[in-house]
Amino acid sequence: MTLIWENLYAQNGTFYKFVVDSSNKFYVSGVTNNLSSVTKVNLDNGIASLIYYEDTLSYINSIPYDLRMNTNNIVLTGSKNNSNGSSDAFITVLDIQLDTILTFLGHGVFAFQGNEHWLVYLNTVGFTSEISKELIFYIGV
Repeated sequence: MTLIWENLYAQNGTFYKFVVDSSNKFYVSGVTNNLSSVTKVNLDNGIASLIYYEDTLSYINSIPYDLRMNTNNIVLTGSKNNSNGSSDAFITVLDIQLDTILTFLGHGVFAFQGNEHWLVYLNTVGFTSEISKELIFYIGV
């Protein structure tokens, strides 16, 4: 066997399931820092072009159990754990035809508006509040 490529996508994470589409991209479900994620990867070179994370505000962690796809959608199922110790089952349906456009548009709008949740995230990953407030504008642009 010959290694074609190898990449690290999820530090402090685990991948569970994957599916391959007709354009030689594959989607992998997993957990990164206790949050369910779906990563879209080019099978030829290993470059990730989309990473989707489950709701990070309502749940302290989530675990994906299954990942399926058809021509237009990916379906992710799993469990979300609440801070009170209970858990909720979830089904997430992602439109893979508009995934990249909507991701950039949505994240850009929230960043451009200076969304408080983005500021908290930037603080969490190590930026000071002052730098976060300046940086968020450029992320939105």
